[in-house]
Amino acid sequence: MGIRTIDDAVIASLPNFNEKEKKGLFDAIVKEALKEHYNGWSDWRYALLKICTYYSPIKDLKKKLEKQLKSLFEKTESSWSDRFEKTQIKLLQFENIERCDGVDATEIFIYENIQHSEFREKAIANELGKGEFKKVIQLCLDGEKADAEYRGLVHKWREYRYQTYELLGDIEQQKQLARELLFTNEFTYYLKLKELYPANEWDDALNKIVDDFKKMKNKLPVYLSILKEENLTAELLTYCQSNIRSIIDLYPYIIKDYLEEVNKLFIKFIEYSAEEATDRKKYRTVCSIIKTYKKACGTIHSHKLIGELREKYKRRPAFIEEIRKIR
Repeated sequence: MGIRTIDDAVIASLPNFNEKEKKGLFDAIVKEALKEHYNGWSDWRYALLKICTYYSPIKDLKKKLEKQLKSLFEKTESSWSDRFEKTQIKLLQFENIERCDGVDATEIFIYENIQHSEFREKAIANELGKGEFKKVIQLCLDGEKADAEYRGLVHKWREYRYQTYELLGDIEQQKQLARELLFTNEFTYYLKLKELYPANEWDDALNKIVDDFKKMKNKLPVYLSILKEENLTAELLTYCQSNIRSIIDLYPYIIKDYLEEVNKLFIKFIEYSAEEATDRKKYRTVCSIIKTYKKACGTIHSHKLIGELREKYKRRPAFIEEIRKIR
C-alpha cells in the first residue's frame, strides 16, 4: 500500500515539481530502494526503482538510474534465485529505454536479452504485431529449446506457436502441435484437433489418439475426458476394470450399456474397501460407496449386498451400526 501511495504521489507531482524538486524525490526513492532491509524483499526494491523510471526523461536522472541498475545486476550471481533478480533489473532497464530512446533502441534491447522469457514474450508480441509470423515461429522454437527444463515456459511457447499457425492457416502444423499439446493433458486442444479434420477422416484420427493413450502406463485425465466426449463406453469400462475406484465417478457414462459389469465392479470395490476398513471413519467411507452403488444399480442389488456384509462383519459392531444408517 505504501509503494502504491508513492507511485500515485510521483505521478501527480510530475507536472508540478521543478527539476530540482524532482531530483530530490528521485534521490530519496533510490536511497530507500537500496537499503539492506530490502535484500530479502526484492519485489519492493524493484517496485520502488520502477517508480524512478518516471524520471527517465531527465537525462541526468536516467543515467543515474542506469548506473544503479547496472551495479545491482553485477552483484547478482548465476544461481536459480538470482535469475529472477536479473530479469527484474533487465525489465527496469528496458522501461528506462522504452520511455526515452525510441522503438529501435527498445527492439535492440529486447533481442539482446531474449534469454529472459519476459523479453522473448515481448519479442513475440512485437513480431506478431508486425505480421512477421516466421520470426514468431522461430522465436517459439528457440524458446522451447532454451527453456526445455521449464515445462510451463515450453507450454507457453507452444501455445504462441499454435496461435501463429492459426493465423497462417497452416492446418498440418496445427494438427501436429495440437496433438503434442493434447498429450500434455490439454483437453482444449483435443477439441481444436477435432475441428481440423474432415468428418470422414476423424474416426481414424480418434482411434490413433485413443491407442496412443492406452499405451501410456499412467493415463492422463484428458484421456477420460476424450472417452466421455466421444461416448466410448467400452474403453471406459476397460479403464474402470483396471482402476476399480474410478467406477464411483464413471458409472453414469457406462451403466446404460454395461449394467451387469458395473454391478460387479461396485460389489468388488465395496468388498475390498470393507476388508480394508478398520475404524469408524473408514466404515463411513464404505457406506458412502454403498449409497452410490444403490443409486447406480438399484435397491434390490444394494440390499442383497448389505445383507451379505452384515453377516460377514457381524463381529464389527461399529461397522454394522454405520450400515444401518444407509437409507
